Amino acid sequence: MPLFAVLISTAILVAIFHMIAPDHWVPLLIISKTRNYSRKSKYGIAVLLGLGHSGSSVLVAFLVLLVGIMVLKSSVHLLTDISILLMFIIAAYFILNGLREANESNDELMSRSALAVSAFPDLAYLPIFIASFRLGSVDTAYITTTFIAVTTLTLAAVVWLTSNLPGTKRLKNMPGRFTDYLIGLILVITGVVVYLGL
Repeated sequence: MPLFAVLISTAILVAIFHMIAPDHWVPLLIISKTRNYSRKSKYGIAVLLGLGHSGSSVLVAFLVLLVGIMVLKSSVHLLTDISILLMFIIAAYFILNGLREANESNDELMSRSALAVSAFPDLAYLPIFIASFRLGSVDTAYITTTFIAVTTLTLAAVVWLTSNLPGTKRLKNMPGRFTDYLIGLILVITGVVVYLGL
């Protein structure tokens, strides 16, 4: 399977699963309800949070790549090896974080969340971005643009669904650790596929 297809698929899956985690959209629903935000404001904030989250993730990935090139004077192949290692390390982080959250209730998790949390960088995109660098700037830009668009659209879609469709608010009770496990698994599989050159 071509590297481009693997990496863009991974970017899409990571964006979707990360943004359906309740800690990304429940704080927006709570704040918009308590402050009586209009529908337009609520969805506008969802789009801004999605753009902030994905944009900050891309910025961190770019800075790490820049440091890797300047400090390590890394070749593209060495950077690919580093990206594979990062996939496994970040996958372990997500899985361990999921295990830690297994002992906390969703109410405890939501109480630690705020709108700003939704805009924090997503480390899961870091190895995807670094691995895509060997494909060239056009493919890297395409994967990055797709990640930003899917992240933003997913958050806005989840906010719309849970605000408009009966029964969907129960999604807020979905343990966020399940999305952590899925993201960890996706990164492990991607790391293996990239390593084996499948």
